Amino acid sequence: MAERTDELTRTRPTHASQQDESDTSRLSRLRPRAPRLTRLFDPKFFLLALVGTLVGLFVGGAVLPFGSIGSLAGLTVVAFVLGLLADGRRYLEIGAAGALVSGVSALLGNLLLTAVGLGVPLAVFSAGAGFGLAIAGFYVGRDLKDGFTREL
Repeated sequence: MAERTDELTRTRPTHASQQDESDTSRLSRLRPRAPRLTRLFDPKFFLLALVGTLVGLFVGGAVLPFGSIGSLAGLTVVAFVLGLLADGRRYLEIGAAGALVSGVSALLGNLLLTAVGLGVPLAVFSAGAGFGLAIAGFYVGRDLKDGFTREL
């Protein structure tokens, strides 16, 4: 009988080892999903697009004399260049970056209107315009790259 008890305690894992096994199984379940998530949304490309569209927004607004229209033109040019350079379809990242940068810029650029309450619709409209123009610029850049690299 004592042999049977010793055998059971040797084969039965301790509570700490059960915890380690459950942690590893949880982590192993997350690992296959990570590459699939980066196919849908790549955080590195989003940060690149965010910084690029921010620079394009300020440079476009400083160089072109049309104010907000120049800023959106700069954002579109940066999205176009990213479309030329990108390997895959990254419409979600470039659209989110364009909307975020454009919307926040409209909020901060019109602080008085934002304080009164009229700035929020303006920011939503600006975010929508930034989203659409960023995606359009990215699409045209990808399409141009595809036309140049395709064999005749």
